[in-house]
Amino acid sequence: MLLRHSAVGIALDEDTPEHSTISRTRRLIDVEAHAVVFAWVLEILARCDSEYERRGTANIFCGVPPRAGRHFTKPAPNRSSAQFADYLVQIVANYPQSYTIYL
Repeated sequence: MLLRHSAVGIALDEDTPEHSTISRTRRLIDVEAHAVVFAWVLEILARCDSEYERRGTANIFCGVPPRAGRHFTKPAPNRSSAQFADYLVQIVANYPQSYTIYL
């Protein structure tokens, strides 16, 4: 969405036109003018860089017990041993009656 906003010069806090507005306007323009405008829009979009700027990483631990119909997830800022240990503590808390939990 950010790419499209910047490509056509619409501010992020500004609403984009509704599809019905664009469709009504397009019917008022002849085919040749529409082709020129459409080619211009494609040219602008081709100039936009589609790569993103990485702003850090995160991790989500996920465990799925077989045939249980549920899963355990825990978002973490990184994949450190301490974060994984906290995740295992969460799993163990869900199985207080178990003597052994296989990972």
